[in-house]
Amino acid sequence: MNADRRKQLDALAEVVRIQSGMLDEAKNSLEMVKGALEGIKEDEQSYLDNMPEAFQQAERGQNAEAAISEMEEAISRLEEACEHIESAKGD
Repeated sequence: MNADRRKQLDALAEVVRIQSGMLDEAKNSLEMVKGALEGIKEDEQSYLDNMPEAFQQAERGQNAEAAISEMEEAISRLEEACEHIESAKGD
């Protein structure tokens, strides 16, 4: 292999290393957001669980249940995104 092609391969390898690092950073950010969202969801669940039953059945409780459900869906999507990043990296 001549020097020019070797330089091209080295440059491509560097691009791959940079992209891999960027994917790691993106995954770390998603995991941080997921962790924070899990904490908020747990707080909302605790709020709902400690609410008097009459309020649980009322709009206030229904709103809390809807928020919990949406956060669970978001957490699931964040987990999927992290899995896709790992697949894209080839790990």
